[in-house]
Amino acid sequence: MIYEERVLAYIDILGFSDAINNTIEKNTEKETETEKINNLFDDVLKLKEIYFLADKKISSKIVSHFSDSIAISYLKNEEEGIFHILVNILISSLAILQKGFLIRGAITCGKLYHTEEKLFGPAMITAVDMEKNIAIYPRIVFDKEIISIAEKYPAKYPSKKNNQKQ
Repeated sequence: MIYEERVLAYIDILGFSDAINNTIEKNTEKETETEKINNLFDDVLKLKEIYFLADKKISSKIVSHFSDSIAISYLKNEEEGIFHILVNILISSLAILQKGFLIRGAITCGKLYHTEEKLFGPAMITAVDMEKNIAIYPRIVFDKEIISIAEKYPAKYPSKKNNQKQ
């Protein structure tokens, strides 16, 4: 087992703890609140299956969902990676917002071990720290290195020049 240099987007679903606490009222489970949380989990799992993992353009992409967090990572040198991770965050935030929750998170790059079952490493610690101490409000913050990576491995857009017959 060895760390890889990976780009990591860590997303925290805000208000999740309050929603969990609202499921219990005087030792009686509130079905509507529990159902709301269950539906949120179902939607995140659908996003993972339909949008995140179905996109084969980023072959090294791994997505984890645990409690009120989503982690998306891929190898640092993956072409168009930053573009695709931003699209994944956009889709996630819209789906989560429809369920009444906001998100806060961070995108960083560093040493990470990320499989379907495990996620750990210095990049994860950095991302969680950035989410809690820098993002503060509902938003996604970037490590300074992310811009450099996006410039080095840009998204390729079709242009009129590329589409014209010569």
